[in-house]
Amino acid sequence: MPPRAGKSPRAYLLWGQEELRKREALDELIEALVPPEDRELDVEYVDATSPGVSGESLLHAARDRAMFSERRIVVVQNAERLRAGRHQRTQEVLAQGLASLPDYSTLVFVANAESGDERRGKAPFADKLMAALRSAGEVRQFAALKPEELSRMVTREAADAGKKMPSTAAALLVKWIGSDSRQCLQETRKLIAFVGDRETITPRDVQAMIPAPPDDNLFRILDATMAGDRSRALSLLRQVRESGVAVQQIVFWLTRNVRQLAQAKYLKERGVSPAAEADAVPPELIEDLPRDGCLYPNTKDWIRKRLWEQAGRITWPQLQRALDRLAVMDAGTKGWDYGVEDPELALELYVASLSDALSAAR
Repeated sequence: MPPRAGKSPRAYLLWGQEELRKREALDELIEALVPPEDRELDVEYVDATSPGVSGESLLHAARDRAMFSERRIVVVQNAERLRAGRHQRTQEVLAQGLASLPDYSTLVFVANAESGDERRGKAPFADKLMAALRSAGEVRQFAALKPEELSRMVTREAADAGKKMPSTAAALLVKWIGSDSRQCLQETRKLIAFVGDRETITPRDVQAMIPAPPDDNLFRILDATMAGDRSRALSLLRQVRESGVAVQQIVFWLTRNVRQLAQAKYLKERGVSPAAEADAVPPELIEDLPRDGCLYPNTKDWIRKRLWEQAGRITWPQLQRALDRLAVMDAGTKGWDYGVEDPELALELYVASLSDALSAAR
């Protein structure tokens, strides 16, 4: 990502969900601006979470060129933290000061993705600073790679190591890992080492090396519960417990999945496909979704498909019953006199009673 011809950018903003390409873009930018032998002196990294970071300190650092240096690059990491209320003045000072930076200075803001902002397409900074960044330099957003792009990426990684990775194995790895490209590559390298002299990485190898995501087991519990199959639901619940997952974590996942099931049903009834990403969903529908546990943008494609399938098999009264019983279970574990205080017992009773109620309703 070299600077634009005929203009010396004073600032760059790199933001979005795709951390791997964001990191590559930063490396390319530094490589284009500063020779390797000068980087130790001319490039400074500042963590926005550090105490004392302010608009004045960042502008001063960008101007503070060493003697005989030709460039000064300041990389602000964790830049999304500058949106905090205490940094309102920081943003105002930066917005006013970027254009006046000397030609040799460049500020690079690297912002990590935050689910709420990514869901709504909200930029990491306020409008004034975003406008100043676009005027003084470049803003680049890195959206999460799609599953098929991640599959191609891990297949290439295996091929570079002399291994074949069929599409079924690549798709399974991506399904279980999700949209984190760095973790997908890391797990692919583990698989390359795991197969040793064998030429091909199979789906069985993926299953042996990468545990199924807890979400998958939780969906099975939810499927059985919503189908009124108490015996299977409790059996699956005990399997998850025996695998070492804490009760509190199961309750969190189960609560999130039930709430997301309600969102899926709402969107399904309005013609939204589970394959649709956030930018393809009408903004007014996105606005209707709750901030906590929203389906977009971080929910994996396979999870949305499962939720849409479940949403077609359950009625709104049944969903309401599931949500009401969740509230009762939560209140009991927090000391409500009429509830069950023991979390493990409360969870089992929730699954059993909801299964029975839905079975009777059918």
